[in-house]
Amino acid sequence: MLLLAIVTMALLATLCYRMGGNVIFYPPVVFCGIWAFDLSLLWAGGDYFYPLIPETLAIFIIGAAMFALGSYAGSLYPLQADSQPLAVHGSVNRTITVLVWILVISAPFYFRWLFGLVAEVGGTASFLLATQVGIDEVAHQSFSYTVFASISDLSTVVAVIAFIERKGYPKRALIAIVVSLLMTVVFGKRGPVGLALALFCVDWIQNRRFRWKLVLALGLVILTTISAVEFYAHLGGGSSGPIAQSSVPENVALVGRQVVVYAAGPMVAFDRVVRHPNVVPPVYPFYIVFLRAFKRLGFDVDIPGPGQFVSVSTDGVQHNVFTMYWSYLDVGYTGMMLVVVFTGFFTTLVYRRALAGHRVSLVFYSALFYAIVFSPFAEYFYTAAYSMVRLCMMCWLIYYFPVHWQAFKKITAPRPAPDSPQSGI
Repeated sequence: MLLLAIVTMALLATLCYRMGGNVIFYPPVVFCGIWAFDLSLLWAGGDYFYPLIPETLAIFIIGAAMFALGSYAGSLYPLQADSQPLAVHGSVNRTITVLVWILVISAPFYFRWLFGLVAEVGGTASFLLATQVGIDEVAHQSFSYTVFASISDLSTVVAVIAFIERKGYPKRALIAIVVSLLMTVVFGKRGPVGLALALFCVDWIQNRRFRWKLVLALGLVILTTISAVEFYAHLGGGSSGPIAQSSVPENVALVGRQVVVYAAGPMVAFDRVVRHPNVVPPVYPFYIVFLRAFKRLGFDVDIPGPGQFVSVSTDGVQHNVFTMYWSYLDVGYTGMMLVVVFTGFFTTLVYRRALAGHRVSLVFYSALFYAIVFSPFAEYFYTAAYSMVRLCMMCWLIYYFPVHWQAFKKITAPRPAPDSPQSGI
């Protein structure tokens, strides 16, 4: 059944590729392709993972078909005829330069804060593990965390925008990317991997082709980041870690296994929920972002905590993420598929606007692209809505606010009084 599901996913990806005009970044192609890839990892793991029941595989296949259906509807939906992208003015580049300088100036203070967290953790843990432990201890509990976490999020947006506007400013883009990578890696894989995927997506949309030097460079960033985080943070690697005495081949094998568990484990964890619906409470619904917003506004609402762990392999490896579908269980299986259809529809609309050259949509789709790629891992379309709204607002301020401000100034500028008519003699 698993092999049949893989073939079905691959055929869906091929069909969507043809329907999308032979474009590999067409959203359902990416969606079906990444699910086929992750299911292939599960198949390659053999008896290491618990087997998936047919009902779970059916959810994955039907979900992919529903995403493709929504994307097809989004590809037919007419865009506004007057929705032409605005030209990039000099004020845009000046704003980007100022933002890059803000990142550069704030970087020493940011890393000083990190070193302080590492010092408080103490012990013999690796720097990467110590920083993640220190960040987890102060997350959402101090003003300094709020400030520096916001700077880290800002760095990713600035890096993507600087990359988009790199023509004439290649060094500025490089500085922004390097600073962002250094700032985000301490928060785990998501920051650097998300940035690399965003740059990969943006470059293809801008050039409509793969630039292999950039692909290799970004692939190296992803591989290095995932390997470093798995080795130092999750396996406890380092000179004094629990696997310090292991040989290099053994460490490589351990990291490889961790990567496979990271990619394929959530599908097995979701299968455990399908088998036994009460094995874990549905603590991470897709509308959690709205609950958090109501909480900030003073409403008395309960915010669900982290998910509980379930075993996903024969040697007891556990996972507490359950693919994107787990977040939709609150609305039932029918409601789940309706949410997936809408997600495919909306994502394709943003994708089409990005292809048309709209800068805000281009940055927005780079974030949605990450959500698609990591959909077999967890839900990021709606649970990350707050971050995406901030991203779009920032992009709008950079690209559109100067134009609207100039138009506003013209409207409100005092008009010269008309000349008095001269009376004839």
